[in-house]
Amino acid sequence: MKIDYNELSKILSHALRHEPEKYGLKLDEGWCDVNDLLNSLKQVNLKWKELTLQDLKVMIDNSRKKRHELLGDKIRAVYGHSLTERIEKKASMPPVFLFHGTTGSKAKQIFTGGLKPMERQYVHLTEKIEEAKLVAERWGESEIEILKIESYNAHLHGINFYKEKNSIWLADTILSKYISSYESK
Repeated sequence: MKIDYNELSKILSHALRHEPEKYGLKLDEGWCDVNDLLNSLKQVNLKWKELTLQDLKVMIDNSRKKRHELLGDKIRAVYGHSLTERIEKKASMPPVFLFHGTTGSKAKQIFTGGLKPMERQYVHLTEKIEEAKLVAERWGESEIEILKIESYNAHLHGINFYKEKNSIWLADTILSKYISSYESK
């Protein structure tokens, strides 16, 4: 069976980030049993009937964005949750600056009202400008804006930041006074 790992990543993200109940999954702080997930996917769509733990490992290992994580017999989406039950994170000391990619029109709102999680539980940030650009470009608008976040200063003033995999960081809400334009095009 030839697996489309991009498609698999999307369906896992949907199941583990947004609608676990649709897949009959129970999450515990975002984690679920791998066998429950595999069985659920096999029932949801016959194309996944031969899906294995090894397939999940290959998808996770080869993923550029590292959206999922395996630990023993558990799996989770690392970030991006829109679940009503908040997934608690452990606060960490952020680097001096982090970045957020958005569109020109959304940047105007952010400069006024700050960065908010919107439909997600946390604001997503990155240490890498290139990753922020990729996020901004996915919106398909010609005008993109890379925002520079004074994360260390914000942290000193009570804003929590949470380190995730690779260069990804999460935050609750970031006030506009800690946000400036890094680059726009």
